[in-house]
Amino acid sequence: MIKERKLERDRRANNYRLDKMYALHRKLEVEELKKAQEKLAEDIALEQERKRAHQLQLYKQIQEAKKGKKKKKVKKAPEPKKEELQPIEEEVPPPSYYIPGITPQAPLKPVQ
Repeated sequence: MIKERKLERDRRANNYRLDKMYALHRKLEVEELKKAQEKLAEDIALEQERKRAHQLQLYKQIQEAKKGKKKKKVKKAPEPKKEELQPIEEEVPPPSYYIPGITPQAPLKPVQ
């Protein structure tokens, strides 16, 4: 009977120690999980910050490029001198090609 009590006491003590150990282990796992989640959140925040900084840098470069471009004055083509202007002479096709009211775009076949 004394042995049974002693065994029971030892068993309870072992169970208590095991329960404490498992609880500590679970607590450590939870803490590790929280740390991992925090690290992941920090990594994501850093990555987003890098992307924002890169986009801002690109935006600034574009703005500087736009400011750097000065509007160039468009030079108008010089107007032709009156001496250079000559009346346009229209070629009248020979009578066999001529159709009243139609100006041919391409040569027509002769009418037979």
